[in-house]
Amino acid sequence: MSSSFPFVMVYVCCLTNPSDNLVERCGYYLPFMLTCGVLNAIACGLLSLLSPTTPTSKWVGYQILLGIGRGLGMSVVSTSFSEEKKSLGDSL
Repeated sequence: MSSSFPFVMVYVCCLTNPSDNLVERCGYYLPFMLTCGVLNAIACGLLSLLSPTTPTSKWVGYQILLGIGRGLGMSVVSTSFSEEKKSLGDSL
């Protein structure tokens, strides 16, 4: 199993589609982008503190935090395009 499995599972399965629905429902994408930036900065800072002796629970938690941040940010990309150009926006 890959070491980035927690990040991928949270990012793809749990957050991208639900956050799309939240952005479409409330109509504002800026709070999600701000939260994305804050969570990504915190998670990347925490990931830079990893060492060979770091327990598995910490690096899994840091990757989950990073997946949450990036999942919230991707919702803005996919909801800011019209339906016919949504696949183009997701590919960027």
